[in-house]
Amino acid sequence: MASKSSRGFAFQTPKNPLSADNLFICGSDFISEMFNGVKGRLLAVLLVALLVFLAGCLESKGGLFDRYLNDSENPNPADSNNAGTQNPGGNQNQGQTQEPVIQIGEAVAECKTRGNIAKIDTCLINLAKEYKTIGPCNDLGLLPSDRCYQSVAQVSGNDAHCAIIADLELKSECFRDIGIKNRNAEICGKILADQEYRDECFDSVARANSDQKACASVFAPDTRDQCYLAVAQRTRTTSFCHLVSPSRENGTYLRDSCYKASGTVLLGEVCAVLLDENKRAECFEDARDIPIDAGAINCGSFSDTNSERNCNYWLGSYAGDFNACYELSGATFTNCMNNAVKVSPTAEKCGLIKNSDYDLRNECYKNAAITALDENQCDNILSNSRVREKCLLEIGVAKNDEIICQTIGRSNITWKHECLERIAVKTGDYELCSKISTDRDYVDCYAQVALSFGAPELCDFAERENLKLLPYEGKYYCYNNYAIDAKSQRACDKIKYKDLRQSCTDGVEIALLCNDNDDVCDEDFCTYTTDNDCKSPDYCISSADCNDGRVTTKDTCNFAENTCIYTNITECIDNDRYCPSICTYTGDIFASVVNETTGLTNEDSDCLAPCLIAGGEVCDEGTTCNPGYGVSAQEAQCCEINEETDEPYCG
Repeated sequence: MASKSSRGFAFQTPKNPLSADNLFICGSDFISEMFNGVKGRLLAVLLVALLVFLAGCLESKGGLFDRYLNDSENPNPADSNNAGTQNPGGNQNQGQTQEPVIQIGEAVAECKTRGNIAKIDTCLINLAKEYKTIGPCNDLGLLPSDRCYQSVAQVSGNDAHCAIIADLELKSECFRDIGIKNRNAEICGKILADQEYRDECFDSVARANSDQKACASVFAPDTRDQCYLAVAQRTRTTSFCHLVSPSRENGTYLRDSCYKASGTVLLGEVCAVLLDENKRAECFEDARDIPIDAGAINCGSFSDTNSERNCNYWLGSYAGDFNACYELSGATFTNCMNNAVKVSPTAEKCGLIKNSDYDLRNECYKNAAITALDENQCDNILSNSRVREKCLLEIGVAKNDEIICQTIGRSNITWKHECLERIAVKTGDYELCSKISTDRDYVDCYAQVALSFGAPELCDFAERENLKLLPYEGKYYCYNNYAIDAKSQRACDKIKYKDLRQSCTDGVEIALLCNDNDDVCDEDFCTYTTDNDCKSPDYCISSADCNDGRVTTKDTCNFAENTCIYTNITECIDNDRYCPSICTYTGDIFASVVNETTGLTNEDSDCLAPCLIAGGEVCDEGTTCNPGYGVSAQEAQCCEINEETDEPYCG
């Protein structure tokens, strides 16, 4: 620091030599030394007054304020992030800060009495940190001011102090520390001379703020990838994972790890960009989303068959892409098509289904007609009157159109009645019930309308007295049904026949005891049909509990729901004691290949070869084969025992 000497007295030159306060602090001692005694002190006072007058300090006393509190490089050094307390003018709040200014000035003067220059500097640095101002840093005599600026920046969190540091490494370190402290990526961007500090700053801020945009500013690829992974884990989002490099770490693709970090079921579109084959196949298997752009996914582009198969199943099931389903086989194909016909069906789309799958095509036409609420489209359904009339039922109810209900044929009279009843309940038009012909449907229609109004007296409109199958008047059966559904004993009291009234009372008692979803099943009164808390006939805790008595199905237990699942066997599986019609006996030279990749054929060890090929003889004419377990011979007649093996081929 520059110094001057006069008559043997040395002093440090202040930054603003014409500041009145500086002159009082720095000059009064000097002048007093020059003029000893009373006269000397008098002359000193006169000289200082003259200098103050010349410096304009009679009107402005901002010298100490400018030097110790109002740092020129920072309008509000005490808190750079507190926008509303800035003091760019320097003197606007001078009256409020005059006392701290005087305290700092006195403290600076006290520091300078420490004697040892190192002690003086230490005192000044501690003072700067205490008041969070760089003013005292400018009075250092031995230590560099940059270190003092950095210390003040660290305690104040004010990056403006970093900007005046001359040493580039210290400046970078300062910006890094303040950027991390304030979690401010903008401060990180001010680091220009040290890429390592810059990356460290952006990485820390990104993790602290869960901000993937800050990760993008990291230069080092490894650090940037780990930054993305950390943010993905914290935010449970994957929208930026495509930015992660496709490199591997510990045998795992980092990009895949980013997608998996969400911890949620991924979208099918995301599955398509996974790099690991096994994870991609599993991802497609779990995907449940409706594809946004099904045309953008090419399942055939995957090199592994599992990804291709699962991708096609996802596209078919959730995009309604029949072509994707036709890439599958067996039960997977059937399930895919059953799902596809429900996805945004249209008559044009249904026409793409092959003639051999006419049942699925009819189901698709039904769904398309219901979606369009166009009963005329039900005529597209061929060779299945039940599906066609189910189509009419749903459209009739949706449109509240009883005329559509009346077009349902007598072969499906129950659906015609259901159609009328549902419209009656929806519209409150109980007169529609009178158009129902069968006894039970007639009285139940009135009961359901009465329930919708909460008015059992509507049962009196069920005026039929001579029912075909029931001995009493219609209204009393209506009261019975109403009472049980409404759990109302008072409705039973309106029944004049003792036996029916008692039956009604018993029904209400069961209804009161058997309540769905209360986790209680009174097995003396309740069954699964009256209380869903009771075990269903399909309840299971292991697959051994499941047996529908048919060899044509695979019986398994869904452990998540403790429910038996019966799946039709449509594949050629050895030793399952069933031979589907699409399969043939082992060794058949005409067997067909069902999987080009594995070479698997439609041979099944459970299928019996023709008698003559098997070495047996055909039984007497008219004797038929009793295969058992679904095993059947290729001939209509049974085969005698093969004497060489002593095994029956049939019956």
